[in-house]
Amino acid sequence: MLRDFLNQEINMKKGVVTLMILGLVITTSVTGFLLANQNSDIIISKDDSNSRNNITQATGSGVENSDGNEKNNDTSQQDEEPVEEIKVYVVGEVNNPGVVTLKKGQIIHDAIELAGGPTNNADIENINMVYELEENVMLRVWSKEENVYAGTVKDNPDAENDDNKGLSIIKDSAGAVVEEKDNKDGKNSKININTASENELLNLPGVGPSTASKIISYREQNGEFEKIEDIMNVSGIGESKFNQMKDFITVK
Repeated sequence: MLRDFLNQEINMKKGVVTLMILGLVITTSVTGFLLANQNSDIIISKDDSNSRNNITQATGSGVENSDGNEKNNDTSQQDEEPVEEIKVYVVGEVNNPGVVTLKKGQIIHDAIELAGGPTNNADIENINMVYELEENVMLRVWSKEENVYAGTVKDNPDAENDDNKGLSIIKDSAGAVVEEKDNKDGKNSKININTASENELLNLPGVGPSTASKIISYREQNGEFEKIEDIMNVSGIGESKFNQMKDFITVK
């Protein structure tokens, strides 16, 4: 019986040892699995960080890159040349005759609109409104009754009329257009009635081919005008017509 009892005790201890070993194996396995997962997370995190670093190194800092672009844009804008301004003297069939300021390359339509727009009698159907203006010029808007080609306009080498039968584009010649030296905006540009050609006189409000011819004939017979009021000595120019043109004429 003693032997049986001892055998039973030994078997029980073997069972306990076996259970302890099995428990230790399970614990070790679980711990190893958890540690393996933690190490895997750390590696992924490092890879992500490295990827970000690689992207940053390839493109540079986002902030610096943005600032750099802004600086480049500013430099590009500074390098752009300012658009040149021109003065256009608009007379004839417009509501507010006078000198207007345009940017080089703007069109006839812009000049006429800045001069108050065309009158109801303006021959706008024969004006090339999209004609680009590149220099200081005079624009004489004709009325529907006036025939440009029947007058002296076509004979003026400074006039450009091929595309604008309802308007004459006249460049300055012989000092007929006078701009005061102290006037930077061109508002006091005036026609010198002592040197203006017949075509240039046609740019004055109220002056048609007949009146322009009379002014030149008077000037040839009586000499230069001493003051602008003397133009009223010309047949057909009374106080009313003089008041229309007085702000646009001068004597030199």
